[in-house]
Amino acid sequence: QPGHKGTTLVFCHDTPDQVISHSPTVCSGCGGDLTAVDAEVDQTHQVVDSTVPQRILINHQTFVKRGSCGQCNKGSFPPGAEGRGNYGPGIRALVANLSVRQYVPMGMIVGFIEDFFKIHISEGTVANLLTQFANSAINHYNDIHSQVMDAAVIGADETSVKMDGGKWWMHTYQTNRLT
Repeated sequence: QPGHKGTTLVFCHDTPDQVISHSPTVCSGCGGDLTAVDAEVDQTHQVVDSTVPQRILINHQTFVKRGSCGQCNKGSFPPGAEGRGNYGPGIRALVANLSVRQYVPMGMIVGFIEDFFKIHISEGTVANLLTQFANSAINHYNDIHSQVMDAAVIGADETSVKMDGGKWWMHTYQTNRLT
């Protein structure tokens, strides 16, 4: 923004995932072949990028086996694969993060998941996943609430949020460890 101090991307000294060498093969002065000549590193420029994660499709299969007595025994599906089609923990975590941490609206979550992963998900499913997430977190929430309320010193803050065309207020309470 105008008036704000700018920053430059800092060179990262982690081990690179890939090194691409750019070495001359022909002398610009005499035209001689340089392919067998030893080279030394002159400069290193760095490109920081990310890949688009790929969709992972896992088929769970149950099998049937008959015991020597004739009894039919069926395998069972693990938790998270109970229905014919299920969203895995990675998609569930992404939906929760985009909504709860990044404040992305449901329609944009649907679009993001479609664009990046080619996974069709509805706003209703996003709402259901968020409800499941909230239900799974309720015991943690209650534990944090109790600890904050029992603290000797509590900080408080409020911020507004637009909902249904109106202004609502969100209140937060925190200790030096918990919010």
